Amino acid sequence: MSFDKKFEEHAHLKLIKQMLIQAIGTPRNHPKQKPFHDHVMSFHHLDGRIWFRHYQIAPLTNEDKDDPERQILTEIGPRLVLEHIRVFSGSLGGSTLYSNRNYLSPTALRVQARKAIGSKYEDRMDQEGQAKRAKAACNLGPDEMDEVFE
Repeated sequence: MSFDKKFEEHAHLKLIKQMLIQAIGTPRNHPKQKPFHDHVMSFHHLDGRIWFRHYQIAPLTNEDKDDPERQILTEIGPRLVLEHIRVFSGSLGGSTLYSNRNYLSPTALRVQARKAIGSKYEDRMDQEGQAKRAKAACNLGPDEMDEVFE
């Protein structure tokens, strides 16, 4: 597992790093652990999100399999982006240790979109109301000369 240097700079990212290591990583000295590394899981923190990439380490040729300088990385997937919302003190609840202030739920995004559409309608109705009031202000009522031209 490879982590970006930002995972050592921020407290909440240190916690997330430890959670990922414990959830995904192989325990030290596990009997099924292989004595070589054939893939790398990479975690980077950008734009307030954690970007995950999975790479395979492969030699250029069969003769190069023991030479670490003659290895290539090939992305094999999956590729995903994690957005951290909250970190709790317990497993599924408890007090909030970290809360992402920039996160907006899908419902909040839909409400904002509806308000934007609604405000366009309200603006149009206000403009039509102002036009009617201006037209009514220009009407001067019945004039004496109106009877002459009828």
